[in-house]
Amino acid sequence: MGDPYNWYEAGDLSPEEASEAFRVIVQDAPYNERTCPNPAGGKIFRVNASGKTEELGDTGDWQDPTGDATIPPVPPREGTPPDIKCLASKNAANVLQLLYENLTDSFNDGLDEAEAATALTLSLIALIGSEFAPITFALVTFFSIVFSVLYGVLEFVGADLWDENFTKQLVCILLDCATSDAGVVTFDWECFQSELSAQTNVFDLTFEQLRLFGQIQYLLLVIGGVDALNQAGATTAITDDNCDDCNEGWCKIYNATNGWEGWYAADGNSTLSGGVWHNVAGVNSIRLDLPAGCVVTAMTMHGEASNAASGGSRTIYEIAPTITLLLSGSTAAGAITYSLGGTFTGLETIQFNLDSTEGGYSSEIQEIVLQGTVNPPDGVDCP
Repeated sequence: MGDPYNWYEAGDLSPEEASEAFRVIVQDAPYNERTCPNPAGGKIFRVNASGKTEELGDTGDWQDPTGDATIPPVPPREGTPPDIKCLASKNAANVLQLLYENLTDSFNDGLDEAEAATALTLSLIALIGSEFAPITFALVTFFSIVFSVLYGVLEFVGADLWDENFTKQLVCILLDCATSDAGVVTFDWECFQSELSAQTNVFDLTFEQLRLFGQIQYLLLVIGGVDALNQAGATTAITDDNCDDCNEGWCKIYNATNGWEGWYAADGNSTLSGGVWHNVAGVNSIRLDLPAGCVVTAMTMHGEASNAASGGSRTIYEIAPTITLLLSGSTAAGAITYSLGGTFTGLETIQFNLDSTEGGYSSEIQEIVLQGTVNPPDGVDCP
């Protein structure tokens, strides 16, 4: 419920506002109930907004877990940064798969939620360490409604959906969010959550497959957040450090030779003729709707503006869910190239503008190249 796709608008709050409110409730619930005992007994834990596990201290402040629940530092790996990040990503995905299979086995064996929670805790201890036993059992018990959703969804989301392709997708997402510092590999929580959320909006997947990505989010909430994920990445069951499949990415090129599949004029001023987008005395503006879950890492446009006096202004916008300016600038008349790099997730529509700025002058958008990692748009692959 912490993601907008689980909500629809029926009142004053938007789906984004409702999901944010729910995230705050989940994060603050243990603090707001700090005068009440933990139903599991012992300490009260939470996973904060940064994904870190915290316990409620004697003074009423949140702190790092102590005592038997102290989380050990992530041990360093030996090897090059690409290799050790690949190993950490594969091992983290393996642990999540084994935990999910444990839950599925419990469901198939007819265990109730309390019995399933105990089995999950024992499995986690065997995989990543005993310090997560009090954390996981406390989180599962305190957030019983979250565990109920996680466990209840198994009625129609089974282990058979977790196939080789799903594991590959998960490994690549983890790899995108992994960093290495002196051999210590950790995962960026915000990045990982964002990419998981992006996958739940991939409409060519079945509903059950979409929920499988959501199940991972629930699972991480009850086992200890990014701390558990980092410790899972430190396991060593998987020894294959080849993640070349994740590094391939995609590249699409649009021009007179390869066509402009999916692109359309953003207003009535731009026209496609001779394989080039033309405009006179106005903004040359074209759009492309991206598939849900698409991750873009680079955008490049080649064009020309004929206005010798003031050249062309150029902009890139994200149109939905809100209009956001991603890049702007201006240049002299003549051939124009502008590029934007980064990691862009959750984009729905992008718009490229090229403006000759004065009446009587023209502009042309001659070519656009898009690059990314997952869920590419339609179009011809780059040579």
